[in-house]
Amino acid sequence: MIAMLLLLALSTPPPCGVQLTIAAKPPRVSEDRWVEVTGELRNAGSRRIVLVEPGDGSESGWRTPVLKWRARRIEGGRATEVPVRPPDRCGLMNAPDPRREVFTLEPGATHRLAGMAIVVPPLPPGTYDVELTYLNDPRIGFRGEILDDPSESPYHASMACGATSNTLRIEVQGMN
Repeated sequence: MIAMLLLLALSTPPPCGVQLTIAAKPPRVSEDRWVEVTGELRNAGSRRIVLVEPGDGSESGWRTPVLKWRARRIEGGRATEVPVRPPDRCGLMNAPDPRREVFTLEPGATHRLAGMAIVVPPLPPGTYDVELTYLNDPRIGFRGEILDDPSESPYHASMACGATSNTLRIEVQGMN
C-alpha cells in the first residue's frame, strides 16, 4: 500500500493546462538557510479547474498536492543532478483547511501559492538550477497524525493535475 502511494506521488503529472512559475527572493543564500520561493499557477487551458493549495505535508507526499524539487549543480559549465529529499518530519501535520486550500482557477486566471509551504531544502554551497513539480492528485489522502478531522471531500473533488515550473538559478554560499 505504501509503495503504491509513493508511486502515485512520484508519477508524471497529468497534463491539465496549468503553468507553474517560481521565483526566489533573494536567489542567493547561505548554506544554513532555506531558499524561500514564491509560486504562481496559471490556467492556460480552456476549462475551469479545481486545485489545492500546498500545505504542511505536501513536501513529504503526505497530502495533495505533492511538491517535488529537482536540483542540478552547475559547475564548470556542466549540470549534475543532486538528490533533494524532503526534510525530516516529526510525525505531526497541521490540520488541512479546505475553505482556504481548495480553489477554482478559471481559464486565464492565476493563483499565488502560499510561501510557507514552498521552500528549497538546504543544499551545500554552489550554484544550482532548480525546478518544482506540483502534483495535485485527489486520490492522495492525509498521512501523519492530524489533530483535527477535516472532511476530505473538497480535496477529493479537486482535479488530477500537474505542472513543472520554470528553471530557477540559485546560489548557496558557504558560511563565513
